[in-house]
Amino acid sequence: MLRRVGVSMAKRGYAVSLKKEVAHGVTMTEACVERIHKMNERNSQQPYLRLTIGPGGCKGAKYDFDWTEGPGESDHVFEKGGARLVVDPTSLDTVKGSQIDFLYEMKGNQFQVLRPGDSSYSTCSCGESFEVS
Repeated sequence: MLRRVGVSMAKRGYAVSLKKEVAHGVTMTEACVERIHKMNERNSQQPYLRLTIGPGGCKGAKYDFDWTEGPGESDHVFEKGGARLVVDPTSLDTVKGSQIDFLYEMKGNQFQVLRPGDSSYSTCSCGESFEVS
């Protein structure tokens, strides 16, 4: 079961409060969960996968995935099977309803945001950037 966990970081001087509720925003595939666990075995110092949206590509926006030691004060943390995904509030507005997957492809392995049936969203021909109308 996927859960959303709101976490304040004690390391940053904030009081730790864990609030679990069923997520209505972002889900993770089993392949995504497995990849997060595999990467955590290699680097336990940055156990969270962070998803942000930044400028880039021919459509104007792109997804960025990076590893981080924990969430910021206003970040949303999604958890499935012990794997944790951090999304900032601004990016969450765009990715709400999406599923995060991990793909093994000839051109390279990568995390990917899947948005099935979303007609307000279009990608460029190479799939590296997107636009929300």
